[in-house]
Amino acid sequence: SRDATWGSEDNPFVIENKVHWNNFTDIVNKSREPVDSVKGNHYGKIINTAASYTSFSGNYFALTNNLNLGETDPVGADTVTTASTAKNFKGTLYGANGVYSSGVLTAINGKALKTVTVSIDVASGNAGLFNYLNGANIEYIGVGGQILNTTGSDYAGGIVGLIGGTTAIRNCKSTANVILATFDSANNATAKNGAGGIIGYVQSGANITVENCTYAGGS
Repeated sequence: SRDATWGSEDNPFVIENKVHWNNFTDIVNKSREPVDSVKGNHYGKIINTAASYTSFSGNYFALTNNLNLGETDPVGADTVTTASTAKNFKGTLYGANGVYSSGVLTAINGKALKTVTVSIDVASGNAGLFNYLNGANIEYIGVGGQILNTTGSDYAGGIVGLIGGTTAIRNCKSTANVILATFDSANNATAKNGAGGIIGYVQSGANITVENCTYAGGS
């Protein structure tokens, strides 16, 4: 069974590789919980999933390596407009300085920027590393690659497409090309409003903190 301390600040879920990230995405997008995750030494690692919804509110995730995901979905890939309908991440994700011995993670020594390189192309919903955040904390995460949204009506951002609630993004960086546009039959693009290097769009009434974040991509 799941160790009750997994996901705590002192014992975060650890994302070390593409398999872990894809399962993290799967857990949030498909309403699953990693109760069968393999635990290595002190840290809970996201390996397997089992059916049971959680948004990971109050849980911590540490990304210990840079990742090149290639084609992938945003975390929280469903089309959402309100927190009540969202399958969205509500925990804390941060880039971490992982300490390794013979290729095995033995400790986490503070926070450090870790970059996720993606190719995201959505035709429904919001585009970004995260589709939608509401009640989350994202720290020391970088995003590279391309984020494309061809809906013409939703949003696109490097870290997140749509953001609401009390949410914080700190010490993050995006170098991704962020594109929000529609295309005609001749593949001519018409740019739309609602794209940003870090955040695509902020919901009315949201309490958003953005600190020490930079954007150096194209849009």
